[in-house]
Amino acid sequence: MLVEVGSVIAIYPGIIYSPAYYQYIPGYPKIDAQNPYLITRYDGTIINAQPWGEGGESLERWDGLSFPEAGENINSVGKGSDRIWKMLSKPLDARQLGARAEPLERRNPLAFAHFANHPAKDMVPNAMVCPYDFPLTEKNMRTYIPNISYGKADLKSLVLVATRFLCWLLTPYHEGVWLHTNRTPLSGLGWEPR
Repeated sequence: MLVEVGSVIAIYPGIIYSPAYYQYIPGYPKIDAQNPYLITRYDGTIINAQPWGEGGESLERWDGLSFPEAGENINSVGKGSDRIWKMLSKPLDARQLGARAEPLERRNPLAFAHFANHPAKDMVPNAMVCPYDFPLTEKNMRTYIPNISYGKADLKSLVLVATRFLCWLLTPYHEGVWLHTNRTPLSGLGWEPR
C-alpha cells in the first residue's frame, strides 16, 4: 500500500478526558505511574489507550471499562500484520452488540497509534502527531471512531500523519515493513514509484 504525504496512517484510540475530568483517570493523581499509553493534546485533553489494548476481534459494545490483562502475552495473538489479518478475518457477531450502547469496531486497522515508537537517534520520523476533532454529524461513521469521551460528547482525538511518502510492504511472512523511498529503492523490491 502506498501512503502519500499528509495521509492519516493511525488513530490514537481510547478514553478521552478533558481537564475537568482528570480526577477520573485511573490512578489519579499519579496517572502515568503504571500507564505508558497516556498522551496529551495541546489543549490539555488526555487520551488513555490502555483500556483499548490491541483492540478486539469484532464489532462490539465497548464502554472503556474492560482492560487487557496485565502481563498479557501479545505474541500469542500474532505479530505485525498477522494479528491484523486475523482480527479482520473474523465475522461480525450481532449478539455482541448489546441493546443500550453504540457498537465500536474493535478490529479497526487504524487504531494503533499508541504502539508507535520514537525513531532511533540517527533516524528521522516518518509521521507526526496531529490533533483531530471527530465531527459527530455522521452517525453511520461513529462505529469506526476508536474513542469514547468521559463526561461529554466531544471526540477530541489524535492521529498520526505521514510526513513523507511511505510504502507498506507485506513480506512473504506477512510482517509489516515501513519503507522510505530515500533509503530503499522501490524498483529493487519489485515496486515502481507512481
